Amino acid sequence: MPPITNTGQADYWVSAAGQKWIDHEAVLDAALAPMRDRILDIAGLARGANVLDIGCGTGDLTLAAAARAPLGGATGADISELLLARARARAGPANARFLLCDAQVQDFGGRYSHIVSRLGLMFFSDPVAAFRNLARAVPAGHRLTFAAWGPPARTLWFSIPKSVAEARLGPGPERDPRAPGPLAFQDLDNVTGLLAAAGWIDIEAATETMALTPGKDLEVVAATAAKVGPAVRIIAHNGGSAMDIDAIVAEIARRFEPYCEPGGLALPAAVNIVTCRTAST
Repeated sequence: MPPITNTGQADYWVSAAGQKWIDHEAVLDAALAPMRDRILDIAGLARGANVLDIGCGTGDLTLAAAARAPLGGATGADISELLLARARARAGPANARFLLCDAQVQDFGGRYSHIVSRLGLMFFSDPVAAFRNLARAVPAGHRLTFAAWGPPARTLWFSIPKSVAEARLGPGPERDPRAPGPLAFQDLDNVTGLLAAAGWIDIEAATETMALTPGKDLEVVAATAAKVGPAVRIIAHNGGSAMDIDAIVAEIARRFEPYCEPGGLALPAAVNIVTCRTAST
């Protein structure tokens, strides 16, 4: 395996931040299931597809892709052995595999028919180099389909916990909106420009509104939203106490309650859906 160059993200995702995604896997997988299904519907995988899932985390999208390609398979690639250990432990199709690597520099051998990603491409230290490397993972004319968060003000999973935590504790740390992180690809023009600079063509990108479906237990969902996302940074930055956290969770639950439906919560979210393909030689 080539050396990992994106050491900041490698260290981050084997820390407590990565463990949170494991601890809250059930809520997060349920919340992001509509995004997973939208990616795979657009990708239109054939039964014999050989799929590469970048930034696979604990493996939800990889397992779903493998199930849709029973005569082929899916490989989930991630920079965190912590997350991959959980992915390998999950029950799923036998044609799902997992690979520890830095996708920015990994030689994928050009053997995949599709590349997909759900919220896994916004963390590269050099996005153009990474997208250029990914273009070598599939033959000419083949496709990349991925989802990234759109404008956070239109995503209640971000905006409500953020406003609640700020009201209680004050603002969080300043962040470069294009720095590697969950919201780095919120600007569609930036994303399409990076892809074009890396040589991808037929780029189509749009912000779609979809409902996140984190489940029926309002208190559990609110607690997750306070621990994974902008609220946790605000709490840490301002030295929030256990009492502050309890108050923030209670208020998030109150603010989420109007979005409860018979099947569970349905939280509107802005999601950037992007497709492109490699240039023909």
